[in-house]
Amino acid sequence: MVGRNNVEPITEEMHPYLNPIRQITFIRQFADALTHYHAAIELDPKNYQTLYRRATVYLAMGKSKAAIPDLDKVVELKGDFTAARIQRGNVLLKQGEIDAAESDFNAVLSVEHSNSDVENKLVLIDDLRQYLHQARILFAEKDWHSAEHYLNKALEHLVWDPSLYRLRAQCHEARGETRKAIADMRTLTKLVADSTEDFLKISRLYYGIGEVEESLSQIRECLKLNPDHKECFPFYKKIKKLAKMR
Repeated sequence: MVGRNNVEPITEEMHPYLNPIRQITFIRQFADALTHYHAAIELDPKNYQTLYRRATVYLAMGKSKAAIPDLDKVVELKGDFTAARIQRGNVLLKQGEIDAAESDFNAVLSVEHSNSDVENKLVLIDDLRQYLHQARILFAEKDWHSAEHYLNKALEHLVWDPSLYRLRAQCHEARGETRKAIADMRTLTKLVADSTEDFLKISRLYYGIGEVEESLSQIRECLKLNPDHKECFPFYKKIKKLAKMR
C-alpha cells in the first residue's frame, strides 16, 4: 500500500523509459532525461508520477515556467499528492502569486496536518503581505527610502515578481540612483515576455546619464520586440544620430 504523499514504484514493465531516467538525472544530463520523460508521457499522458518527475527536472534546470503546467496536471489528476502542491506553491510564491501559493500550502496541511516547513511558509506569507502593504503605502506617500526597505524584504522571497522590481526601480530613480534603477529594470526584462516598454525605459535611463552607446543598445532590443513601436523608433533615430556625432 502506497502512502498518499509517496510516488508509487514504477517497474520496467510498466514503463521501459523510466528506469534509465533516475540514472540520467543523477548525472545531471537533464536534456536526455527530458527526452525520456517526453516519450513516457506521450505513451501515458495521465501518469501523474511521470509528469511530476518531468516537472522536477524542469525545476532543476531552472525552467520553472515549464514545470508549472506539469505540476498543474499532477494536482488535477491527484489532488492529494502533496509533493506536487509544495513544489508548485514554492514556484508560485517566488513569482509573487501569494494567494495561489497559500492555497497550495493550505491544501498540503489538509492532508498532512503537520508539516513544519509548510507551516513556516504560511507564516512567511503573512509577513510578506505586511511588507507589500507597507511598501505600497510608503510609495504612494513618496517615502522612497522606506518603501525600498520593504520591497527589499519582499524580494528576498518573491524573487520572480516583475512588479516589485519595477516598483523598486521607480524608488531608485526617484532617489537619483539611476544605475540601481537600471539593474532592476534589466532583471525585469528577463521575467516578462513582452519587455518592449521596459527596454525603452532602460534606454532612456542610460540616455539620462549620458551613456549613449548603452542607450542605443537597449532601444535596439525594444525594436527587436516591436519594430513599429510608436515611441521606440523615434527615440532610436534620435540616439543613433547622437551616437554618430560622437
